[in-house]
Amino acid sequence: MAERYHFCYTPRDGICSPTALDIRRDTPEHFEYRWQGSGDFGDLRFARTEIRPGFDIWMSDCLFHEDIHFSMADHPAAFSFSFCLSGKSMARYGNKQEPIEISSGKQGIFYCPDPNGTSCMGIDVPQRQVRIIISPERLRFYFESDLNAI
Repeated sequence: MAERYHFCYTPRDGICSPTALDIRRDTPEHFEYRWQGSGDFGDLRFARTEIRPGFDIWMSDCLFHEDIHFSMADHPAAFSFSFCLSGKSMARYGNKQEPIEISSGKQGIFYCPDPNGTSCMGIDVPQRQVRIIISPERLRFYFESDLNAI
């Protein structure tokens, strides 16, 4: 049975909803994107700031009243430095669908070579996270000159 997503993110379309959710997009600057929406499911606010190509900072501030499933369809491989300020989420990515859990007060560094997967976010608890997402190519660029010295 196919999983029902409440909303999803693709690099081409941004955050959108395959269901009837009203998600509004605001782009105050060419490097900044914001989405917000609300409904019976709760409220969501996401902000993405592109520091440079392949290097983004994501912030989320959400409160959901039911199990919410979020898809990262077609997202490229990425390193994620995640900081959970409140709430809890469980993600499953890649072929192995291994679970990654992040909860309030925790942080983690993750590499998702195949980020196609699903996140499920906690119910009736404010969900606030900050993520620094870096593409493998951008990360390699930072260390390339040092690697040649080794």
